[in-house]
Amino acid sequence: MIHIRKGKEPREFQEFRNQADSEYGNMPGKVKKSLLAALCAEQHGLCAYCTCRIPEKAAEKRLQEPMTLEHFYPQHPDNGKRQAAMDLKYKNMHAVCSGNRGCGKETALTCDARKKDNVIQLNPCNEAIISQLYYQSDGTIRAKDPKLDDELRSVHIRPKKKHPQ
Repeated sequence: MIHIRKGKEPREFQEFRNQADSEYGNMPGKVKKSLLAALCAEQHGLCAYCTCRIPEKAAEKRLQEPMTLEHFYPQHPDNGKRQAAMDLKYKNMHAVCSGNRGCGKETALTCDARKKDNVIQLNPCNEAIISQLYYQSDGTIRAKDPKLDDELRSVHIRPKKKHPQ
């Protein structure tokens, strides 16, 4: 994982958010594209979770999307209701890799594809959390704190050299 220092949100996104009845689900493609570009730029082109380069190669046919916009705090937690306070909050958004979406194996999912709508402590914007992480020689990300380490394993956040065959 990388520590993310949130920058200034794109003007198009600010204007959209300030409109009546705006929500993530009705965001125009142009606004979403500028939002993803800004998120990717502030993360230096790296997935907020596994640190692989994004966007991934579009030629990789198993991928559904080469880059995804992740809401760290879910838009639809356990009860399925929209959390208006979080779905359009720039500080709650990260650019992430495909998480192996489309590979055909549920067990191969990683990052936000595996995290789904679960709330975790491993927030890439929290420097205190990120400072607890370290890498093993095989690239596996581990945490000094046992609870954080369990979270890392549960969502399979790890650098990916290639997608499963």
